[in-house]
Amino acid sequence: MKEIGQKIKEARLAKEIDIEEVQQETKVRSKYLKAIEEGNFNIIPQEVFLKGFLRVYANHVGLDGSQILKDYNHLKALQKKELDKLNEEENQKISLMEKVQNRVKNNWTRVVTATAITVLVLLIVFGLYRSRALVKLAKEVRKINENPVKKEKLVLNEEDVKVKKDKISSAQKETNSNETNQINQSQSLAQKLNVTIEALESSWVKVVIDGKVVCEKILNSGEKKSWHADQRMKVLTANAAGVKVISNGKIFGPFGQQGEVIEKEFKLNSE
Repeated sequence: MKEIGQKIKEARLAKEIDIEEVQQETKVRSKYLKAIEEGNFNIIPQEVFLKGFLRVYANHVGLDGSQILKDYNHLKALQKKELDKLNEEENQKISLMEKVQNRVKNNWTRVVTATAITVLVLLIVFGLYRSRALVKLAKEVRKINENPVKKEKLVLNEEDVKVKKDKISSAQKETNSNETNQINQSQSLAQKLNVTIEALESSWVKVVIDGKVVCEKILNSGEKKSWHADQRMKVLTANAAGVKVISNGKIFGPFGQQGEVIEKEFKLNSE
């Protein structure tokens, strides 16, 4: 796979473009661009994102993105064939090991049987001892039941009643305070930009709130994440067809094709 990365890197250097400029134009993080050039494709999460990044990067440096993907698929098929061959050889070794282990296991069968009989005898002895202890305990319980129990009447005085009333009043005040806090929180949210991202299929997303990155991860199909911003929020995804955005009750997206890198910005009072 390194020859693909080397080909893209040479095309970039020929155009005298640095990695940071490519990141700015394609919205693909520089660490993924470097991984592509070095052939470290396993760093990039999921196959659909890798293919999207390859096509975007190749086209940006003047190469044929479709041909690059064909080369990638061909090399991957060769790697899989080699891996299958190695797995077959490994399975043969495992099969031989299992035969040896079965022979050793048969030799230990008699030893295990003798050990099980010994443990069974010990359990029977322990059971007899425990039965005697339970009989003794039953006798002690019977003696206790036969003796009368002294009963006392509980009287609740006025001071106890007053303390309980004070506790109830305090609890009522705390409840009223919690309700007030909930109302204040609801009013505060109404004055913010409230955005929810829903993954229609597995998609990598990056969220920037008021200039600060708060999320950069893969959302699985059906997964939802919500954030609140004071002024603006940017959403970057490597799968434009895989996400939709709900901004203050309005639904946006999907925004493009599968594997397409796209960035959307949402502002307070101007979604």
